Amino acid sequence: MRTFSVGSWSNFGHMVISIALLGFGFSGTLLTFIQKRVEKDPERWLYVSAMLFMPAIALAHVAAQYVQFNPALITSDHRQLWLVAAYYLAYGVPFIVGAILIGVSFIALREHIHRLYFWNMLGSGLGGLALLPAMFLLPPERLFIPICVACLLAAGAFCWYEEKGRLELDAFRLGLALLLGAAAMGILVFHGQIRVSPFKSISYARKLPDSKHVARTYGPMGVLDVFDSSFLHFAPGLSLRAALDLDEMPDHAYMGLYIDGGGPIGVIRKLTPREGRYSGYLPMAAAYRVLDKPKVLLVQLGGGISVSVALEQGAGQVTVVESNPQTIRLIRDHPTIRRFNGDLLRDPRVTVRLGEARALAATTRERYDLVEVSLIDSTGLSQPAGYAVDENYVYTVEGIRDYLHCLNEGGILSLTVWNKLDPPRNVPKLLGTVIEAARREGSGDPKDRIFVFHRFLSTATIMVRKSPFDPKQVEQLRAFCRRMAFDVPYYPGMPADDAQFDRVLTAFWDSYRQSTAEGATAEPEPAPAGPGAPQRSPLDMGRYYRGCAQWLLIGRSRELFSRYVFDVSPATDNRPYFTAYLKPRTLPFFLTRLKDISDEWGYILLWGTLLQSVLFGLLIIALPLALRRRE
Repeated sequence: MRTFSVGSWSNFGHMVISIALLGFGFSGTLLTFIQKRVEKDPERWLYVSAMLFMPAIALAHVAAQYVQFNPALITSDHRQLWLVAAYYLAYGVPFIVGAILIGVSFIALREHIHRLYFWNMLGSGLGGLALLPAMFLLPPERLFIPICVACLLAAGAFCWYEEKGRLELDAFRLGLALLLGAAAMGILVFHGQIRVSPFKSISYARKLPDSKHVARTYGPMGVLDVFDSSFLHFAPGLSLRAALDLDEMPDHAYMGLYIDGGGPIGVIRKLTPREGRYSGYLPMAAAYRVLDKPKVLLVQLGGGISVSVALEQGAGQVTVVESNPQTIRLIRDHPTIRRFNGDLLRDPRVTVRLGEARALAATTRERYDLVEVSLIDSTGLSQPAGYAVDENYVYTVEGIRDYLHCLNEGGILSLTVWNKLDPPRNVPKLLGTVIEAARREGSGDPKDRIFVFHRFLSTATIMVRKSPFDPKQVEQLRAFCRRMAFDVPYYPGMPADDAQFDRVLTAFWDSYRQSTAEGATAEPEPAPAGPGAPQRSPLDMGRYYRGCAQWLLIGRSRELFSRYVFDVSPATDNRPYFTAYLKPRTLPFFLTRLKDISDEWGYILLWGTLLQSVLFGLLIIALPLALRRRE
């Protein structure tokens, strides 16, 4: 799974588990036909299977690196599903060999099966526990080596036999096991490098003309790489006014942090006093327009951008909660990065806590003026949608309530996310989740506590106040957005204007239905404008957000969730799949518009691997039935 995470875009945990189970299933099928042979000499079968497991796992790992699977192309290139099948074949072999070892043990020691199960479970648990510290000591491509060492010890144990009441060593067996073990580890050392997809972000970083690899650290939570290059630029939601208003834009202001090759996350340098004005043009600065020297809680550290903005905007105290200790050590302790960011995390106003921000928010007695969740994930709130069906407990109704819980009476929760999905889905879903959480939290009508602004195809920010915004604060925020040229889909007191939204939703749904019926691959042509004419142009993002907010606040949320082609209903702790935007009933709409769901390849891959698992499973079931019938 670590190999998949580094080389591709996901750990593909569901596929790894299915490969393992299919390997066990195939070995069980095989053992039904050779059981009598096994019973004649089980020690030999145990030795052979343990000995062959070492080269099998090494060769499978190397062979898998030559499978040119690119999950991001799964919606446009159906051959990718065949490449998934190649993973099943490659990685299935070591699982089959290992499962034969276990199966033979069960056959040979069936009279002591209860004891065998105990030692099997104990060994499995201790093996998994031993791999955790190994992840801190070895990079992912070397993690197969301790597994091979364990197999070598097992094969060595089977080299002993009893002769006249004494244990004797079979030197030939031991020599052969050592030879195969050395060959397997040699293959892993010299040919086991993980081939990172050329389409991953880190592959581009390595090709930059002046790219410099600054730091690398690895552990159970990922491989972290930092690159420095003058070609790396970050401006998350930066106002277009910055280039016009500022005399000096920060030059070479960021390094790039890559986690398992994904990213980059901007590691910000120490800005000069003159460059510090730059932070005021980022969307995260909005809350500081209505808060004076706030006590701030930041959810996740990232590369330190939010910390830098908070300090530049006059925060009195900043608490950062980060769940990955590797990130903290890298940003705080690495000499090169410390010099680059000016010892950002050692500022006396900054406190860094290791743990889950949500757990802290729900249990702490401290109260904050500002809780900020800013750009903590990739586009669409997922790891480039490879985690489209993974749990995310940050953006659930209960999670938002926990963040609201630790606010002062006049405190603000600010959530800034990427706004790059078109047609839009992550921002409407987050908006619905936030409004539902505010309604359940019960500190006032959500329509008086929500402020939303965005920059087209860049970022969107949703601000929720513990108590209603007062008119002065609303005007201050609107003035900030006007000055920064941010669009404001909703603010407290905004005149209702949802008359056209019903027609917008209908036209958008019809555009998908028509393309499906006609088998078209292009967008339908816009219909002529005029009184009563249906809206056939592509969905306007600002208008859609405005209509969504108003329908959600006036009680038409169920109708909105039902009529939009994507699933934008609130995520909850019972269904924490925030980025699972596809509805089963609308899947046929996208058969001719796969480009609209290219970010949902994780969802499609899940169905593809399920289909392949079913086919392989049926083969394993049908094969013994067919052969037994002949007998």
